[in-house]
Parts: sequence; structure tokens; C-alpha cells
Amino acid sequence: MSSPAWRAAHREQARAYSRKYRATHPEYYRGYRTAHLKQVRESRHKYYAAHLEHAHEYNRKYRATHPKYQREYYAAHLGQAREYYRSWQAAHPDNTRVQTQLRRARKKTNGPYDRINPLDVWYRDFGYCGICGFFVPFEASHLDHVIPLSKGGTHTWGNVQTSHARCNLKKRDKILVDL
Repeated sequence: MSSPAWRAAHREQARAYSRKYRATHPEYYRGYRTAHLKQVRESRHKYYAAHLEHAHEYNRKYRATHPKYQREYYAAHLGQAREYYRSWQAAHPDNTRVQTQLRRARKKTNGPYDRINPLDVWYRDFGYCGICGFFVPFEASHLDHVIPLSKGGTHTWGNVQTSHARCNLKKRDKILVDL
């Protein structure tokens, strides 16, 4: 009954049988999971890596149908969630920077916004500041909005440029006009 060919041909029947067996023998599964935790986690990671789109879609649907659970879980595990987020930020500083810019763009603009990698903009501008025209090393560069978000600009590829930190902070939310 449990051959792979039979399970493939009778998928729903096999699932129903498995559900019934797990419901009547919960101690077996709890004991197995605790004894083989590492293998269970590895197999779960392999499954998610192989079925990434399916996993993302499942998680999206679950969050949409259970919004209260997520808020309650986060509130109950606030310290743990903050610690995880801080460690993620420390391990991924470039992604953190991009996420912050994207969040700010979503809040400030009503129009379109793109996920912009500052390194791609720096390469596009050949490393030259769009405000003063001098070369700026990537580590010292800022992402400047030609038309600031506060003035109705968008966070899109055509509205951003590389700039020095001092130039961008001095410009603030002004629009530079070529005379």
C-alpha cells in the first residue's frame, strides 16, 4: 500500500491515511521529531529551497488570513524578534540600506518606486557625484534623489544619482536648477 507508485496514483487517499495515523499516534511523531531534529530541519530547508515560489505563496496566504496571529506572536517574542533583526542587519548592511530606502520611498511617494541597488547607480554614474561632479568612492557615496521625495519625486532609476554625503546633506530637499 505504501509503494511510491501507489501513493502517486492515490494521493488524496494516502494523505487521508497519513492524517488519520498521525492523529491516532501523536507520541510517535513528537518523539521522532525531537530525536531527529537536525534531519527534520535539513529536509525542510531542502524542500523550501526546491519549492521557493510555492513556500512564498503559502506564507503570503497564511499571513493574509491570520494577521492577528502574526501581531500576537511578534508582541510575545519582541526581544527575540529585535535581536534577530539586528543580527540580520549586521550581516547584510547593503540590503539594510536598500530596505530602508525602499521603505522611505513607499511612505513618501504616491507614484512608482523601484528596488534600487546603490552599487548599480554608482556604476551607471561612473562614480562621479551628480551634484558637484567630483569622483566619490562607493563607500562614501549617498543615493541622491534629483527631485526629492518630499517634492513629489519618485524612487526610480531615472530620479536617483550618486553623490557625496556632504553634497547630498547640504542639498537637503532642494531641487537643483541648471542656470
